[in-house]
Amino acid sequence: MTLRTSHRRCARRIGCLAAAGLLLGVAASQPVRAEDDAVARLRAVADAHSDDPDLQWALAMAEAEADPAAAADRLDAYAARWPDRRSGVWL
Repeated sequence: MTLRTSHRRCARRIGCLAAAGLLLGVAASQPVRAEDDAVARLRAVADAHSDDPDLQWALAMAEAEADPAAAADRLDAYAARWPDRRSGVWL
């Protein structure tokens, strides 16, 4: 085996390791997407049942973790629609 062949093998291994690292990085980011999907499903159910204050509250709390700006708008709407339900709602 020549030095040149050795370098090629080393370069291939480094390339494979880099690709594996990239795939692992992408796989590690998947749980965030699953959480976003759960909020999206909850949002769809809450939109279908807009008269359920408990469901609206659950959505606001889920959005507070995923998107605080959207949660602030939803909490404001919640407090305006059901002022006696959650007396501790403040922004």
